[in-house]
Amino acid sequence: MNPQLSITIPAYNEEARISKTLLSYVSFFNQLFTQSYEIIVVLNGCVDNTEQIVDDFCNHYPQIKYINIPQAIGKGGAIIKGFEHAVGNYISFVDADNSVVPEQFFKIYQTILHPGVDCVIASRSLKDSKVVGKTISRQILSKGFNSIVNSIFDFEIKDTQCGGKIITREVYEKVKNHLYINNMAFDVNLLYAVKNSGFTIKEVPIKWVDDEVSTISNPLKISSQMLVSTINLKLKKL
Repeated sequence: MNPQLSITIPAYNEEARISKTLLSYVSFFNQLFTQSYEIIVVLNGCVDNTEQIVDDFCNHYPQIKYINIPQAIGKGGAIIKGFEHAVGNYISFVDADNSVVPEQFFKIYQTILHPGVDCVIASRSLKDSKVVGKTISRQILSKGFNSIVNSIFDFEIKDTQCGGKIITREVYEKVKNHLYINNMAFDVNLLYAVKNSGFTIKEVPIKWVDDEVSTISNPLKISSQMLVSTINLKLKKL
């Protein structure tokens, strides 16, 4: 029987954080689903001990599997690869840092079960959202990028970049050929494809906790790359 829920976790040199994330997710969802969910960890050019850690989890938890990509293909590329292997009725991704804990992710999963809901995204910017530990500089970059994205694509989305999103299998089959951004602007690519295909997007407020251990060494450079990808996405016809 196919799982109800597929969760992709992109992982780039995550030996310091992946154990905590996987343990929290399997501990939570095993109480709810047992065999009716899967976690797909996509190892994205890892040169540390991430693969060994994930492999050990796979040996203990049949719900966890992983794909090892030797050459780094970016966060977006890893998510796309995970989506391609997902077999669940609901297809999703979360970040490897556990900033969206499973209890919060479950809120977006519960929301997509409602009739007529096609895509649900976690948001750090709604009235009832709570953000812990995010630096002022990251807040400024995030809000600036979000404003530009909303202007370019005529979105009305408060937070395009939060690492917690879920779509139905129907939506995925419709948009999968239009997902191609490999970097961290993948979220915009996904939302644009969903909107362009006539599906609905719903934001859900969550509690989001920043992790001091970051694999992003140059946020300004990453933001510039994301902006270029976003502009190219707008110029390209989906």
